[in-house]
Amino acid sequence: MDENFEGKIHVEHDEVNTKLNTDVILESTFNVNACDKQILDEEHDRDILDSWKDEYKKINNVKDLATFVDHLMNDYTHDYGTIIHAMYAAMMATFYCLEHSPQGGITGFQASCLGHMFIKEFFMLREAYRIIDYGEMLYPQCEDRYTTIPVSIFNWLRDKAKEELLSRDMHPKVREHMEKIVAGEVPFGFKVKDDD
Repeated sequence: MDENFEGKIHVEHDEVNTKLNTDVILESTFNVNACDKQILDEEHDRDILDSWKDEYKKINNVKDLATFVDHLMNDYTHDYGTIIHAMYAAMMATFYCLEHSPQGGITGFQASCLGHMFIKEFFMLREAYRIIDYGEMLYPQCEDRYTTIPVSIFNWLRDKAKEELLSRDMHPKVREHMEKIVAGEVPFGFKVKDDD
């Protein structure tokens, strides 16, 4: 490290600059330690990111899972985008490891339940939600999925609106909208249908 480097880092010692100085020191230490790692770029290293899919599908035991996750964590320096690919690959490797276990072999229904659990966790959804596949709009038999809501969901909306109106302040337009729902108006032009 050259002699001027330390002078460039330590400018003034107030609280803000101390934080900045620490960040610079940590960043320079990280970069020195990262020399042995392959630096990934989401745009230019698609082939590597895509190759992880082939790798994680082969994971069928805990030892291979640990090796794969260690590879993702310690053989690369990730950018803002590649870390997401690494996390996804590690998650999928865990899924495949369990799927290949003696208790694995889940059904399509079980897989859809698993998918809903992930969606609720990562998107922080409330109790009632729907996944919309706009491609279904090509087929007339799917019309009711985009124009109607079940009675149980409308009742849930009314209860939630009552609860929200009593529990907090809100913008006047939001209040008006929720009051209409409580009064029985179905929002956004939907129609209520009997639960199937």
